Amino acid sequence: MTKLAVVGLGYVGTVTAACFAARGNRVIGIESNPAKVALLRDGISPVTEPGLAELVRDGVANGRLTVSQTIEESVAECDITFICVGTPAARDGDVDLRALQNVLRDIGSVLRDCQRPHTVAVRSTVPPGTTTGIVTKLLCETSGRNLGRELSLLFNPEFLREGTAVSDFYNPPYVVIGHSEMSSPHTLRELWSGLNIEASIYVTKTEEAELLKYACNAFHALKVVFANEIGAICEQLDIDAQSLMHLFVQDRQLNISERYLKPGFAYGGSCLPKDVQALNVLAARLGLSVPLLHTIESSNNHHLARAISGILQTDARRVAVIGLGFKTGTDDVRNSPAVLLCEQLIGKGIKVCIFDRYIVPQFLLGRNREFLQSRLPHIVSLFKSSVEECVADAEVVVICNSDPEVAGALDKSRSHPAVIDLTTGSVRPLSIAASSVA
Repeated sequence: MTKLAVVGLGYVGTVTAACFAARGNRVIGIESNPAKVALLRDGISPVTEPGLAELVRDGVANGRLTVSQTIEESVAECDITFICVGTPAARDGDVDLRALQNVLRDIGSVLRDCQRPHTVAVRSTVPPGTTTGIVTKLLCETSGRNLGRELSLLFNPEFLREGTAVSDFYNPPYVVIGHSEMSSPHTLRELWSGLNIEASIYVTKTEEAELLKYACNAFHALKVVFANEIGAICEQLDIDAQSLMHLFVQDRQLNISERYLKPGFAYGGSCLPKDVQALNVLAARLGLSVPLLHTIESSNNHHLARAISGILQTDARRVAVIGLGFKTGTDDVRNSPAVLLCEQLIGKGIKVCIFDRYIVPQFLLGRNREFLQSRLPHIVSLFKSSVEECVADAEVVVICNSDPEVAGALDKSRSHPAVIDLTTGSVRPLSIAASSVA
């Protein structure tokens, strides 16, 4: 049985405390609001969630869940402290960390006079760098300890939805534990493993775990807005929006999947650019404002511009571009971001050479040929017959599409170029040794 302290008994804290207690752990809930404390001591949940009232009532009745109004008399006897205090928005939209800071000072003061090892796990949503920055600084200063065997500081994001929080706690998509090199995730991994839930446990860098929580919530917000904008178009056209979106989510290969959700280069091709434009024209014709749909093309263009800016910042005058098609394994260059990138670089006076094993410019036909000639009229002179020839004298190699022979060619290159691998979504130049393609 593990002894836990849970600081902050709002939605996340109460669910966390009650659910851990229900699985046999000894949990002390800590809350500064006396009204909440009074309710919980009577076995009454301060928040309404399906199944939570029963867990709180049973936990208090069997003694596994107790409540305190002060940290001092609670944290010292526990092995792990979960911080679940609110991190609301400040007036300027930034995160208000005052409650978190106050709690850290109190926890640190208790740990200063406590000899046993302790793990602090932050579950409050905070910006990347908060845990390794201000949280670590405050906790170490007030406790007099350094991170290591006696003190571990972890970030353990929650993925709980109000209305299904208890179910989500026991059936999470995964458990994520963010840690630094000085903090072992062992204690927290053991605690979650002991719940016997069917979910993978991922241990990652603290900053990655912090940003993951924001990425998840932003994507959920994005989905709501997307569905509502499509729904608005449906309504104007007398189309059943619920039926349409029901069909939309039946596509588990593309729509509800990991496809298109990997950072990489900008989109292009014959379908996405024209269909996004057409949908925006349709919305405008119907008199609808669809800001999300309207900004898709603009965001894509900004991503292309970031890539070009990253190349220009290297001050390279000779650039090799690997991959010209809008997607690896195709000769379709229509609206390919690689073509647009080459056009921009040439316009800046940079000598560009290109290799793509799937494309022979002389053999392109129809709109493929028309698009390429309109953007790069001297394309034949820019093309190289092998990847080795393309990168031989380059100062920077830009990978727009992956190629199996790039790594070997870079090793043999006389110019020892830096690499910008746009297939990873990064615009930072890397040395050959550090490159993901090496």
